[in-house]
Amino acid sequence: MMNETLRLINERISIKEGFLEKGIPDELMNTILEAGIRAPTASNMQRYSIIIIKDKERQKAIGAYPCSAILVFNVDLNRWVKMCENIGETYPFSGVRHLLTGMVDALLCAQNIVIVAQSLGVGSCFTNSIFKAGSMSEIFKILKLPKYVFPVIALCLGYPKEWPKRKRSRVRRGIFHNETYHDFSEEDIEGILQEYNSMDFVGMKDPKEIEAEGFENYIEWFVKEWVQRESWASSKRRDLWTSLVESGFLDPKYNGLEQQ
Repeated sequence: MMNETLRLINERISIKEGFLEKGIPDELMNTILEAGIRAPTASNMQRYSIIIIKDKERQKAIGAYPCSAILVFNVDLNRWVKMCENIGETYPFSGVRHLLTGMVDALLCAQNIVIVAQSLGVGSCFTNSIFKAGSMSEIFKILKLPKYVFPVIALCLGYPKEWPKRKRSRVRRGIFHNETYHDFSEEDIEGILQEYNSMDFVGMKDPKEIEAEGFENYIEWFVKEWVQRESWASSKRRDLWTSLVESGFLDPKYNGLEQQ
């Protein structure tokens, strides 16, 4: 049975065709943001922050699509550390655990925002551009991020130049597991490959185009073309690691483990 919430979730689609040069009214944006922070959060701590970017030059600098507003979601323990300092306490920071928990908090908030925006006629598109544009140290400077804050993902919001055509399907095989993880047989994998090669699959490229380029299937194209293009140089990987260490989320010696 399809209710309004299910309809919105099923109809939501990433806007790749671009956004109109039209701002989102402040009252509407506040409504969207308020709905976002109603998302579940571990211990009600809200280990995240959201940077709202409307300046087009700054949007370009972080590599995101130009739009009405970009929301950069961050893992954020900065205010908790400082609140504890204010009352003479030390926050029991535990690095990687807080990084992972904060990422979950931030992404739950982000998904709330996407659904609410859709319900109000505002389009959206997630992008991991912050990990591609320049170096992480540059991103930290552009966003003026202090220690104990780390960017997770950017969300573009705005009014689409055009709403994309119908949303295609998602792969289902191999996604749902009952009680325990079910590893894949050769037959399972062949069935999953068929789903990825289906014209109904919402892939990065149409199967007919992939075949015309000489690839046998979607996965071959995805690994050889898309993943290779997205692969980071060793300098980028070192830059990411350094940023995680400097922001306080990774221990360079023990990686969050106590010394033995």
